[in-house]
Amino acid sequence: MTVPPDPRIVAADLLDEVAKARQAAPRPVPLLLRSPELMALDPALRVRVLAHARRATAADPKTLLALVLWGACMLALLFTAAPSQLGPLLLVGWVPALLIHTNNVRRAARRLARDLA
Repeated sequence: MTVPPDPRIVAADLLDEVAKARQAAPRPVPLLLRSPELMALDPALRVRVLAHARRATAADPKTLLALVLWGACMLALLFTAAPSQLGPLLLVGWVPALLIHTNNVRRAARRLARDLA
């Protein structure tokens, strides 16, 4: 008579298989970060290049300064705006910050991809 396997062991094995499958299948490159230099790389390498570019951009003083200055401008606008204008300001105010960050990540990824090619 055979002993049925422990469900916890089976669940752990399944989770390991799913984690390996996720690592093996690279995620698609977001539309705003695509560039010819980056798309010419191997899909597994693209993920690493983008991760490195994101880390480099997060530590870049120019990006941090641009985001802090934009935040200060938005804060000044929020204090001087009429209450009826607060909604649109808050809704639209994050778009330039997102574009600044995305543009700098894309630039860093293109530079790194060009060096690797």
